[in-house]
Amino acid sequence: MKQTIKNIVEYNDNQLSKSFAFFIQFLIVLPVIGFSVETLPNLK
Repeated sequence: MKQTIKNIVEYNDNQLSKSFAFFIQFLIVLPVIGFSVETLPNLK
């Protein structure tokens, strides 16, 4: 189990690993976009 999780997180050689990497990137970009939208002066 531990080795399977390590392979998913560290290596990008299968579909599950690529999906995990995309999901993490999405979780990083989403708050950045939210913060950017909140700071726009015309949306208040």
